[in-house]
Amino acid sequence: MAIHTTDDESRRAPDRATPKGGADGLAAEVVDDGDGPAECTLYSTGVDDMTLMTHWITARGDAFVNLDSMR
Repeated sequence: MAIHTTDDESRRAPDRATPKGGADGLAAEVVDDGDGPAECTLYSTGVDDMTLMTHWITARGDAFVNLDSMR
């Protein structure tokens, strides 16, 4: 999967997290360009291109909550 960046590459590159122990699993890519709400996209790793295009979800802005406040 290509890394998505903002128009000003020097300002912000996405954060990427992948699971330990192998290529299969779930990865997260966070983009915060400073002009709007942050976006976090979760997607499958170790899958073919067609699956990658159809198995993802993106959360924006106030969809993020503090974990402790949800317990």
